[in-house]
Amino acid sequence: KMSLILHRIVMHKIDKTQHLTDAISTYRNEIYTNNKVLETLTISLAENYSKKTSKEYSNFRVGENTPPFKTILDDYLADTNDDIFLSFSRRATEQLSEKMNLKPASTGGFLVIVDYTNVHRFILIALVNKKEGYTEDNLDIFRIEQLNTDQLGMAGFINISNYLNDNIEYRPLSLMRGTREVSDYFSSFLGADSNIETSSHM
Repeated sequence: KMSLILHRIVMHKIDKTQHLTDAISTYRNEIYTNNKVLETLTISLAENYSKKTSKEYSNFRVGENTPPFKTILDDYLADTNDDIFLSFSRRATEQLSEKMNLKPASTGGFLVIVDYTNVHRFILIALVNKKEGYTEDNLDIFRIEQLNTDQLGMAGFINISNYLNDNIEYRPLSLMRGTREVSDYFSSFLGADSNIETSSHM
C-alpha cells in the first residue's frame, strides 16, 4: 500500500454546463487540516492515476509565453505556507475555469489540489465529480453522493523535486490523455509544452 507525507490539501468547485461558457468557481476559505481521511483520499487519487496507461510527460513552456500556472506555482514554491498555498489553489481554479470556457465540451467538477511527498515531492491537481452510492445504518439502506476518485475527470502531477532541481532529463509534468478536445484545455491550463513523451519520466 502506498504511503505518503501530506503537506497541504484543499478543494474548490467549478460549476459549468456542457456546451455553455458559464463556468463559476466556488472557493473554500481555508485549507483542510491534515488527517487520515485526507491522506487516504490522496493515496486513492494517486494510485488511480498511476493505473492510467494513457499519460503524457512534458515540461512547462518557456520563453516569452510563460504559463500563468507556472507563475503562481513559482510564487507558492518561493514561500510555502498555508496562506500562499490557498492563494495558489484559488488562482489555479480560476485559471482552469477560464480554460473551460474556451472548450464547450468541458464540464466542471471538484478541483482537489494536494502538496505531498512520496519519495519525490508532488503537486497533484485532480478534477473529480460525484457518483451515486449507498450506505446502511442498522440494515436500513440510504442513497448517498460521494466523490468519485475511481474515475478522474482530469488530472495532472508536477514532480516538484525534478522541477526545482531543473532536471531536464526528467519532465516534471504528467497528464492524463483523454478525449483530445477536452484534455487539451487541461494541458494548456498547466502550461505544458508540445514536446511530449509517453514513457514515464517521473
